[in-house]
Amino acid sequence: MSTGDTSIWDGRHSLARFGTTSWYECIRRLQRILPTVAHAERLVGALLDALGTEGRGDPYTDGTRIAVLRADPSEWWCRRPVAVLHHGWELVETEDHGVPLDPPRADGAREQDPLPEIVPPGLGRATLGLWSGRAVLELRYDDAGLVERERVLCRFGDPWTWRRWAAVQPPSVDPTARPAQADPPAWLVDLPADPPTIDELATRILASGPDRDSVRVRMNVDAPGGVEGCWYRAMQSLRQLAFEDRVPGGGGVAVLDAYEHEADRTCLAVGPDLEQALVRWKEEERRVRPRPTPSRPPPRPVVEDEPSSELEVVDEDGARSLILTSERMTLTLRPDRMIPWPIPGPSTTPLVAVRLPPLPSSVPPTWAAVGFARWRYLVGESGEVRTALVRDDAGEGSTVVGEELLDVLDPGTLDRELDAAVAADVWPFPFQPWLERPYEQRSFAAWDLAGQCRAPLRVETTSWGAGFHGRDMDGDAYGSRVARLTVRTDDRS
Repeated sequence: MSTGDTSIWDGRHSLARFGTTSWYECIRRLQRILPTVAHAERLVGALLDALGTEGRGDPYTDGTRIAVLRADPSEWWCRRPVAVLHHGWELVETEDHGVPLDPPRADGAREQDPLPEIVPPGLGRATLGLWSGRAVLELRYDDAGLVERERVLCRFGDPWTWRRWAAVQPPSVDPTARPAQADPPAWLVDLPADPPTIDELATRILASGPDRDSVRVRMNVDAPGGVEGCWYRAMQSLRQLAFEDRVPGGGGVAVLDAYEHEADRTCLAVGPDLEQALVRWKEEERRVRPRPTPSRPPPRPVVEDEPSSELEVVDEDGARSLILTSERMTLTLRPDRMIPWPIPGPSTTPLVAVRLPPLPSSVPPTWAAVGFARWRYLVGESGEVRTALVRDDAGEGSTVVGEELLDVLDPGTLDRELDAAVAADVWPFPFQPWLERPYEQRSFAAWDLAGQCRAPLRVETTSWGAGFHGRDMDGDAYGSRVARLTVRTDDRS
């Protein structure tokens, strides 16, 4: 994140603050409860014990990862785990916010928490991730199994406040941000100074509830990739169906199968609630009969090993070096655990349920005047579904405007602004990918986070392909972007 003039960032108004305890102190208190990997393991056990039959571990693991899944309602698992403990791993989530430095005391010294009196041997490196909807906090443990105070990651709140003011301000969110920032986990806000026990912390975490997770997965029989794999496959299909305007727009709950296949083979049903959506899906299942059709990689070419060789090199100063050339090395990536596809059927097919907002019933007149004629769903990686206005352009192209920008963009000047942003975005490489893949998809941002205001349109991403598709249109981002899809007709000579 480019900070620029700090006075601009510090001068932002109307930030929403959560609690009164500083961001930094909340995390310090959490670290005191979980100072070692052994304490993290006890928390995972306490969470599973408290959940009982409504909790389980993710089946997609090789034993180094323990994921606590929560059901809501029974047999429907929240997409996001409550907690994940990785033994020997560095990252649970992509790094977003880094922990600030310890604030110095009045005498300039750094405050240090005492080490645990007893540290079991052989704990080793690990990472603990704790989720609350889109928000995640990650603790790291070193080779001795001790928490690393300087290596905390969080993906929630306002990044600038975290980096600059975490020592003196509570967790904060900028309500004007587009895309929206995730609220901090409720259980972290004002975490008591008198450290709760691990069982009390587990109760506090579970009391937050699963409402912030909008995806549910029914996996009566374990499926490849576990819960996350089911969501990814269903998400890709739902994005493509939404891109093709094939998702009913009345809102409610969408239920679809989580098999691997082309989007047009998806078995999808929508109902006013989960129960009725499932009833309708079972009726649709009799007609569609969804089956997995996993893509099969081509067979690997047979390459004979290259012979070993040695070459002695003498430098100008007389130093001798021996260069060894060994045989060819092949790396094979395998999943954590091989899980076969469940036998197809209404009770064994893995399913995903997603909440859909109703599409607006009409297009605002100012947008309709420049050709925007319909609404479309945008499916976010988080599971949140947003909407966008769509205009069909010349040829096969279209322009898509996310709902979070409709109140700040001027539809009368939109095309001129898009053209100016494209002209300012110079392609820095000599090759021209659009000559072979002429279907161009560009996304544009129009929000200044520092100024909390509308900014000139600027190109965020550009891709080229053999056709348009919606699989990469992440609703979490595109809900606050403009997308322009065009077919390039540059001279190939």
